[in-house]
Amino acid sequence: MIFDAGSTHTAMYIYKWQADKFNGTGVVSQVSSCTMPGGIGVALRQNPWADAPPYFDRCVKQGLASIPEERRGHSPVFLAATAGMRLVRSENAEQADEILSSVTRALELSAVGMLMSSSSVRVISGQEEGVAGWVSANYLLRTIYPRPTKLVGMLDMGGASTQITFVHRDASGAAGTGSAFDTAVRLYGARHQLYSRSYMCFGQNQLHNRYLVLLVQFDDYVNACSATKFTDEVRRGSGRVESRTPCVTWRTLNLMYTRLSAPKFRNISVTVEGQSDYERCRQRVGTLMNTAHCDRTFTSRDCFVAPPAHPADTNFVAVSGFWYVMDYLGFTKRNPSMSEFTSAVQNWCKNTWSSIKSMYPEDNEEYVSQECFEAEYQSQLLFQGYGIKNDTWKNIDFLKKVNGTSVGWTLGFTILSTNAFPEEQPLEPFPAATFTALMFFLGVCVGVCVTLAISLITRRYCNNNQVNVK
Repeated sequence: MIFDAGSTHTAMYIYKWQADKFNGTGVVSQVSSCTMPGGIGVALRQNPWADAPPYFDRCVKQGLASIPEERRGHSPVFLAATAGMRLVRSENAEQADEILSSVTRALELSAVGMLMSSSSVRVISGQEEGVAGWVSANYLLRTIYPRPTKLVGMLDMGGASTQITFVHRDASGAAGTGSAFDTAVRLYGARHQLYSRSYMCFGQNQLHNRYLVLLVQFDDYVNACSATKFTDEVRRGSGRVESRTPCVTWRTLNLMYTRLSAPKFRNISVTVEGQSDYERCRQRVGTLMNTAHCDRTFTSRDCFVAPPAHPADTNFVAVSGFWYVMDYLGFTKRNPSMSEFTSAVQNWCKNTWSSIKSMYPEDNEEYVSQECFEAEYQSQLLFQGYGIKNDTWKNIDFLKKVNGTSVGWTLGFTILSTNAFPEEQPLEPFPAATFTALMFFLGVCVGVCVTLAISLITRRYCNNNQVNVK
């Protein structure tokens, strides 16, 4: 039973694997899943000890129903929190510890009989998340099991962070460069050297918050990345931009705290109006991607630094937020060319709010209003950030699912975890000599029984027919 405690929701998954592994690693399959709205960093922030038990109750009951009672004592429980809780911890470590402690207690009380340890509930690093997502994608594509073939890279986009992971080789073809983002994993008897990096504050939601703060910083109350006639608000301390969040707190004397606490900003909302101006939007997003500007501006120092060049023949799977952008742009059934994608982003950003609402009348306004920003950000991240060119663009597959299963890091995390569990050995078979002796004894017994049965039947037959048998 594993919980993915993300920034916007928590999901529970039940996975199983056979007792006997394949070259030391479990062959894992999903049994069931359940989703809880709101990440634990938000849902449990005000009163964690009271709110945690009811928050987990429904999904834990569903999970327990999927696990045979006799196996619960052999089945571990994990809750791994990702970027949302990494932000909470960087802002207030004591509060993060209290949330995690309340979660641990809630799971101990509800997941009765399951295995739990001191590390069952924790915040995982972005690198762990990226590596686990890479394992999930390659496992589902059958490129890592039963034997390695053409391994793919992984691009993941969440609300608070984004990850890139790929098999790392330097110019000479040797594995890795010894950087802090290199990691080695051993799966199904093979060793893989990976580069995996997570960019905190560069998930779609947190970078959009930075974008809104940037408008206030520049006294620019025109949102060029939003449709004409759409209005948005930057509210002090709550709402669209949480001023305490490390991702959006300024470093300079024009700190957001100071600026939005000044008399003309106190207790009011700053309204920004949409303008559907693609070129201006492109420039603003480019400013957010500029490492020097980011380092001068935000206290968290979480800024974008380009990863090393990936091998030119690397195929990537792009999931989560990457796929949803392509969905809004109309590319769910085919991957567009690079020029088609670029044109689609520009055309979307020229839409008016009324035309967008007519196309997506049932969709959440907040999500739809950010689509121009997210599409342009995805464009710059891939092209300028990750170095995707016209000849390598075709190597990216934007997917929601792989072979019918959603690609998330929990499957890979579980597969990696099976390496740490001892393999349950089947009962030892009888030695050959013992087996032979038992078979001989059984054969003698069967022979005697058959002989007696035939003799008894023959005597009865003869007696009934008055035949004298000597």
